[in-house]
Amino acid sequence: MAGVVKFLDFNPIQNGDTMAHGLANHRKALGMTQKEFAGQLGVDPSTLARWERGEREPAGRFLESVGEVLNQSPTSKIQ
Repeated sequence: MAGVVKFLDFNPIQNGDTMAHGLANHRKALGMTQKEFAGQLGVDPSTLARWERGEREPAGRFLESVGEVLNQSPTSKIQ
């Protein structure tokens, strides 16, 4: 997926209306595994998996980190 995003210069996958969809789509657009993305966010991969499934939402400093990450490209280029 990362190659598609780079070629098109935008993410063709709809970001969705939930944080869960946004996290999963952002990670996939970057071509990252859950383990890699969780490391970037400073959380355990199982925590990220629960966030992506919508079972939980980040809170506190993690919510702030997620917000910063989601406001960066490539998903911020979605129309």
